[in-house]
Amino acid sequence: MTALRATILLVVVLVVGACSGPSEDEPLTISSPDATAPVETRPTTTTSSTTSTTLPETTTTLGSPGTDLDLFGGDIDVEGLDIGFASVSQEALVTQRLDPVQDALRAWTIRTITADSGEEVIAVIAAPVASGIGIPGLSGVSARQIHSSVDTTRIEGVTITRAFSNDRWWHYWHSNSRLFVVVGDEEPAAEAIAAMITGHDDPVWEVGDCLLFDPPVLAAMPNAPFGTDNIVDCDQPHTVEVSGAAILGDGPDAPFPGDEMGGKSRAFCDRSFDEFIGGSSRRSDLGQISYLPSEEEWQEGDRYLACIVFTQDAAGAPAITDRSYAGAGAEFAIIPEIGDCYSGGSQVSCTAVHDTDYLGPITFPLESYPSYPEAVEASNEACRQFADDTIVTRDVPDARVFAFTMPFSAYEFEQGSQLDCYASVLDTSGSRLAYRGAILDGTWIAVGPDEGGLEA
Repeated sequence: MTALRATILLVVVLVVGACSGPSEDEPLTISSPDATAPVETRPTTTTSSTTSTTLPETTTTLGSPGTDLDLFGGDIDVEGLDIGFASVSQEALVTQRLDPVQDALRAWTIRTITADSGEEVIAVIAAPVASGIGIPGLSGVSARQIHSSVDTTRIEGVTITRAFSNDRWWHYWHSNSRLFVVVGDEEPAAEAIAAMITGHDDPVWEVGDCLLFDPPVLAAMPNAPFGTDNIVDCDQPHTVEVSGAAILGDGPDAPFPGDEMGGKSRAFCDRSFDEFIGGSSRRSDLGQISYLPSEEEWQEGDRYLACIVFTQDAAGAPAITDRSYAGAGAEFAIIPEIGDCYSGGSQVSCTAVHDTDYLGPITFPLESYPSYPEAVEASNEACRQFADDTIVTRDVPDARVFAFTMPFSAYEFEQGSQLDCYASVLDTSGSRLAYRGAILDGTWIAVGPDEGGLEA
């Protein structure tokens, strides 16, 4: 049994194909992950650029809130800080205050820090649940759920959200992978959080990292590729593996690349897939997604690019595995044959209920590679023309055949790859229908939900 996982990208292809982008004449600089450091590490979005205003909940547990994970020793450079253990009353104060957001935190550590003035403040480092990593505005969202009134200030060049409560100042700051809270009088609290900001390291995932997320669904994954909490040995159960990683742009002052970033990053991920795993990501049973910053996040200093691969279950979600995919491209390669039929990405008999047919390979219609949106448009138009010339057409009320392809990146163009042309049956609203039979010879017949088909 083979699977055509690329079909899960149909909606993405249709949306991107309707867009236009700038010319790719100017290269998008991609350097190694250690080439630059984040400026203000405001969280970044990845598979979605939507800014979250509420904190997520998940079943993932690294430890219950209050569990000591030694986050101080592992997450900041404690040298020069006078750190002590918090008293029972101090821990109770913080725990009670953080109650509104504790479901969004997998663990935290509470300590005290003594400032140079001799005044003591309470300091907290919290680890968000996996899906909370990289949430834009994490500290502001958290503070607003805890306090009725907040304001912001700048410390060490980053934005701090503050609130005055319980006769103390509460300072909130976040990196991509941690939430920091300092409680105390204004000046020593500001001094302590400044030390935490300058001493914090926010690690980016690296090629070969394997990560475990529970539940193993894309929605449970972080919004940005930061932190080490979920990294495990690749021979242990895990969900995804990093096949490529880079820093985008030529330094912290580089302008936002705009739409070209998507095309250039896809080419980078396709090259990384070929070099790390082997073969074409489009013709692989492995799923692939990429992490990219939005324009807002780019302006805040984020420059990451990460390519993630995973084995997919029948629904296209990551499946748990206990092996690395490095060098395993041939094992997962798929070569579709003309007339193959697929249901939910898995190959089935064309007499069974299914939703996609493979029409055949076609040549990229342009002599040189344009911008990625233009490549998408040209590729799909070439596939539609191929379908018009190839399939037996039928006039069926309330249903039509829709041909599409998975446009390849500039890297695959350089490799001389061919496009693969597919077709599905859509209803009048554009929703995909299930059917039996073959599209190529016109024998397809749409089926309803009572026959195992899809709801319209």
